[in-house]
Amino acid sequence: MRALLVFVKDPVPGRVKTRLCPPLSPVQAALLYGAMMRDSVDRFSRIEGVRVLLMAEPPLGGLASSPPGGHPLLEQRGEDLGGRLTDAFGRAFASGFTAVAAVGSDHPTLPLSHIQTAFRLLESGSPCVLGPAEDGGYCLVGLSRPLPEIFRGIDWSTARVLDQTEARLSGLGLRAGRLDPWYDVDTVQDLRRLRADLAAPLEGLSRTREALRSLPGGQEP
Repeated sequence: MRALLVFVKDPVPGRVKTRLCPPLSPVQAALLYGAMMRDSVDRFSRIEGVRVLLMAEPPLGGLASSPPGGHPLLEQRGEDLGGRLTDAFGRAFASGFTAVAAVGSDHPTLPLSHIQTAFRLLESGSPCVLGPAEDGGYCLVGLSRPLPEIFRGIDWSTARVLDQTEARLSGLGLRAGRLDPWYDVDTVQDLRRLRADLAAPLEGLSRTREALRSLPGGQEP
């Protein structure tokens, strides 16, 4: 009973990937995010034995009529990211899932092996698994039971997120399993890295490749 919660947003200009503007326009940033989101969900869907649930930030917009991969779409609830994570994990455990992981939708090259390893660690006794992001946050968080305390009092969207989360775990007498670090696509430097990574023969990223190719030459990172 494995659930993968994929946090998604409706790709509306001015609402997604705003840190990429400039050099991208809001429309270009939204097109790129929409491509990364759908490619990410398609890739995650290939993991056997995992139920993908889409956690959408309201307003749902076009996602309501066309959810990526046709997966169940649930509206996020909570005042901040900590509240939304607490609610999402709580609903998954209440539905009977015994190992639950949450990921974003802006790291389309995240190795599927990271997610598979996270579930193996959870099922072998780890109460929590963290996949660090290179900016000080995390790309993945997994739990084998509800731990709402680890999402409280966190300075979200800062370089302190991972350290503060591990401090919360330590205060509970717990220790997280650790995955290798990965990166979100938030900055121009990240976008350059994404372009370089996609030069390799990675499968299932056709939308993202097309979105990158569509950027005008003068605005390509």
